[in-house]
Amino acid sequence: MSSGIMKMMRLPLVGNFLTQVLFLTAAVLPGSESTEFEAGRFGRSLLNCTDTDRLCIALEHEYEVIIVPVVLIGATCIVVSCILWLSCQHKEEGEKLKIEGLERGPHDTCDNSYIVLHEASPSNILEAGKDPSHAQFEIPRERLTFTWGEAEKIRNGTYGPIYRTKMASRNSEKVNSVVIKVLRDSAKLEEIKEFLDRIKFHSFLGKHPNIVELVGCCTDRFPIFHVMEDVELGDLLSFLWKCRKDVIKMDEVPYDITEKQVYNIAFQVVAGLEYLNQKKLIHGDVAARNVLIASNFTAKLCGLGIAFDIHNYQVLNRKRVVPLKWQAPERMMRMPQTDKSDVWSFGILLYEMVTLGAPPYPEVPPENILQHLQRGQRMKSPANCKSQMYNIMKQCWQWKQSDRLTLADLRRRLDAGRKAANDRVVLQFPEFVVPGPYANVAGIAESTLLANYTAL
Repeated sequence: MSSGIMKMMRLPLVGNFLTQVLFLTAAVLPGSESTEFEAGRFGRSLLNCTDTDRLCIALEHEYEVIIVPVVLIGATCIVVSCILWLSCQHKEEGEKLKIEGLERGPHDTCDNSYIVLHEASPSNILEAGKDPSHAQFEIPRERLTFTWGEAEKIRNGTYGPIYRTKMASRNSEKVNSVVIKVLRDSAKLEEIKEFLDRIKFHSFLGKHPNIVELVGCCTDRFPIFHVMEDVELGDLLSFLWKCRKDVIKMDEVPYDITEKQVYNIAFQVVAGLEYLNQKKLIHGDVAARNVLIASNFTAKLCGLGIAFDIHNYQVLNRKRVVPLKWQAPERMMRMPQTDKSDVWSFGILLYEMVTLGAPPYPEVPPENILQHLQRGQRMKSPANCKSQMYNIMKQCWQWKQSDRLTLADLRRRLDAGRKAANDRVVLQFPEFVVPGPYANVAGIAESTLLANYTAL
């Protein structure tokens, strides 16, 4: 309602302004006795002439020949500018209304599944946001050995603190480590609704071995939280940094990364991307920081916020920040994205793995990366990278989407590569990575290097 009132207030103001412009223009235009008199007096005062000075009368007419077109052109420009401004305002508000209309999502068809947020309370949102799909995820709180102040806090996430704790199985015979993502007490109504909508998103998504799993949720009362599987080794980027070693101190690093393991992890990531594509989704932010590694070297995609937006709102949320050096050119130019955009980013992920977590395009400032790519420049082959792997990278980095490998092509190429890859030679990079300088070169916020441990 407030936006409508503002529009009604704006229109009279603009109308009055245009009326004044036209009135002032008429004051210097010939066409009536009064206007001729006023224009003549105005011109003579500027020329410093008397009424009987013939030379000045000639100069006066020359002056009018110049000033009248100038005033007409100026007035026309002002009128056109006002019309364009109003048109842009209407278009912007129309887009805003379109996005607001999509907030229900494609599956919220019941009248009681949506409440106007400015009229709702947290308890109403909690009740209205519940969905039949929640039943399969709801977990009794007593199964969790979660105690405030004693649980291991991992970090602060987008919606609140994230903890590691234990959860008993249904028959209480086995206890597993899980991660609890808590919705903060100060969450806004929109955040509460979105937090609940993400449970429905996981119900739609289903289970896949290469996508991090939402084990359950507790939404019977506040505080509400998601219960997620605990992927032991954490995010792939941090894991790759831990694997950097000096050949003299090889016994100090707990894991060795070989060419074959790079192929295996890459193959699993593509399997996860193919599954998203089958669900008519894209990931939108494929990077080492958005892959989790289990102790058996199973790779699981996380960071599914863009996929959630596409499913829930049918739009890409421009507020979601994806670092430029991982973006496909079409995303940087705000053009439509497809699974081929994920293929481009996957090529950057391959580079990250082969270099044990080096930032892409280290010699190019983030703000210049698009121009760099437009000139046909691409990263050179890393020292530890064989030609077969580098050729896959280059085919991921084709400018035209149609020239890039498909996900099916990638899966076949990686499967063939892992069968022939060397599993004895360990990748070695002696330099340790310092998060601050890395963040500056990569063009990301240093805080994102401790990215939210999240199923989404």
